[in-house]
Amino acid sequence: MVNLLKYTNGSYRIVDRIIEISMDLMRSEIRKNLPEDQPIPPDSDELIKLYCYGMFGYVHETMKKGDFDSNHVADVCEHGLPYMLRFFLYG
Repeated sequence: MVNLLKYTNGSYRIVDRIIEISMDLMRSEIRKNLPEDQPIPPDSDELIKLYCYGMFGYVHETMKKGDFDSNHVADVCEHGLPYMLRFFLYG
């Protein structure tokens, strides 16, 4: 039981860190397409969180199933990107 709690807790920290990194990367890319003094709109920041949590959940679930096709997963993640974020990322 001690090992179970020890490793489960650690895996949650890893997952949280991966999601934080994903959100930071997305924010960084969005900032490149905004005027220097313009912050990311609060609604868009919430979409970043929603997308990154959902995307990682999908990727994690797909990997656990064992049928991970990176090209297919990348396509699904790309098509699942909300319009507002797509606009900020690609103009």
